[in-house]
Parts: sequence; structure tokens; C-alpha cells
Amino acid sequence: LNKMDLSEAHVVCAGELGKADLEKCHSILEMLQSKFPAVTVTFKRFFQTQWEEYLSQLKTQFAGEFYSHSEKQPIVYLEQGLYIGGVDSLIQFAQENYYVFDHTPYDVYKRRGLANQAMVINEHPLRRKFAYMEFDIGKEVTSKRVIFELFYDLAPKTCENFITLCSGFKANEKGNRLAYLGTEIHRAVKGAFIQGGCLKIDGSKSIYNGEFPDESFNALHNEVGILGMVKNCGSAHTNECQFYVTTRAPLTFLDKKFVAFGRVVQGFSTIKQIEELPTKNQRPIQKVKITEAGEYFIARKYRKNFEGTLKLKILKGENLRGDDDHQADCFALLKINDQLVAKTSVKYQT
Repeated sequence: LNKMDLSEAHVVCAGELGKADLEKCHSILEMLQSKFPAVTVTFKRFFQTQWEEYLSQLKTQFAGEFYSHSEKQPIVYLEQGLYIGGVDSLIQFAQENYYVFDHTPYDVYKRRGLANQAMVINEHPLRRKFAYMEFDIGKEVTSKRVIFELFYDLAPKTCENFITLCSGFKANEKGNRLAYLGTEIHRAVKGAFIQGGCLKIDGSKSIYNGEFPDESFNALHNEVGILGMVKNCGSAHTNECQFYVTTRAPLTFLDKKFVAFGRVVQGFSTIKQIEELPTKNQRPIQKVKITEAGEYFIARKYRKNFEGTLKLKILKGENLRGDDDHQADCFALLKINDQLVAKTSVKYQT
């Protein structure tokens, strides 16, 4: 891309939250801004699912060079639709035309990306929490992980029921464990949604001792991967344990009728894979089982071992008090004081 007049130029830089290349683009554009104060730059950080959808919309809007851009790379372009490219193109563009050189070690950008991701996950500006599920699909050897953002600011009671069933540390009035672990995705409607979370236990199937009211219809089904509550025969105020995840958008027929309380932020390709499985009477012929679930957070490097210890304690019914150096309740880990977390706030796109 040749040199251009950057006076009053409006540059957009967008990409996936947590990626080092996005942070490198950010740094180069800030250096350009310092040389050309009239330049304005909009930075957009997205979760994985939302980034893929954003890039898809850009390709539809501008076509041309945008169409071949890889989702693995951040994108830099002028607001009016002039394509600059990914990180390598931006480096070349800045060096050859404006003598802007970035000598920062790449590891610095890796750490910065992880720090920004940790800040959003562990200290969400809207106090939202995150949950994860791992699915075994048919005879595939490797489990597939999906991460959900839960809208605690819109439907806190519904979110708390879901995240508690993911963690699986509560029992109902008959002593049966309330947990999604081991349950199946029992319905897949192509072009609409997948459905799961049916607990085959005696007694109530929610943390509220049975069905609970529709809490909020503020979240709409206007993007893919929306997480919502299934009702008993579609009747009002009959939420309990079953959930659905949408695979297409918009699905306006669900708005104001079913409680949407979250969205997929990572692993949407797994949801699509489940949707595409052969079915009989809308039930996947291959078994799709939830093999792990829980609250999702970003901790220190020993996080994996800590989660494994926690899961073992759950299965053994042992004392669930944390024994790591946080001395935190394992099921109240709202934030982790990660050493990598930056002190400045990080904005991301909703």
C-alpha cells in the first residue's frame, strides 16, 4: 500500500482479544498517531466468536481485498473501506512510508494480550462471569471446549443457576447432585439451535427447588451463539435446567418469549459441528456428551493442575475449600490477582 495523506484519516484496527498480533498493531498505530496527531484510530477487541462474525460482515460490506483476509490475523483499514491488511502489511506500510519502526520483542505482545484477556475475563466491566463446557462428540478422541459469557447484569438469577449446574457442587432436596456433567445434547435443529441440559434425577432440577420465573427479556437473539433457557412446553415461568444455543441470527421468534442470558465467546465451531450431525427426530444419532463444565477464569500457570485437583475433590465429595496460595473458595473465584494483569482498563466490543 502506497503512502497516503494521513491528515484527518480514521483508521480502524480490529481483532481477537488476547492475540499478540493485535497488540502489535495497536502499538504501531499509536506510534503513527504520535507522528501524525490528526490521525484517529479506533481499536476493537472481540472475543473469538464475535470477531469471526465481525470479519464476516466486513467481507460482505467491502468485498475486494477484505474477502481473502484470514480470521487468524487482526485487520487494519481506513473507515471508508481502504484495506491495509494484517500485522505484516501494517509493519511494511508504517516502515516504508512513514519510517515508523517497532523494535519491541514479540513476547511482550504475547504477555500484553494475555493480560488484557485476563482483565476482561476476571474483572469484567459489567461484572459478568464465564462458564465452559467440554463435549465428547461421537467417537472423536479429543473433547471440544466451548466458553460462554453470562449476562449477570441482565439476568443474574438465571446465570447463577446455569453456572452452578456447570460447577456441579449443589444437591437438590432429595440429595441428588445438580450437574450438567454427563448429560447429553439431545436435540439439534439445523439453522436454529441445539438443546441440552436435561437432568435425569428425582426431585427439582434447578438451584431454586424447581421451576423459576422468566427473569428478563432484555437480551435478544440478534447474534449467533446466544445461550437461553428452555421452557416446559413453552409455558411462561417454567425455566429449570435445559438450555439452548442458537446457530443462526437473527431468530426474532425467540425474542421476548425465551430468556437469553449469555452467548458463546469461544468454540462456536463446536456448536456448529453438533448442529450438522445427522439426526433422527431432531436427536443427534451420535452421542454428544458434556464431559467437563465449570466456571471459567484465567489464573496463573498452575491453573490446569488446580482445576484437576478441584474436579477430583468434587467427585470424592471432599472439602471444597481451596488449598492454593489464593486461599479462595473454589466456587467463588470471581477474580484472580494474576501477576500479568495490567493496571489500565481494556475496552472490548460487545
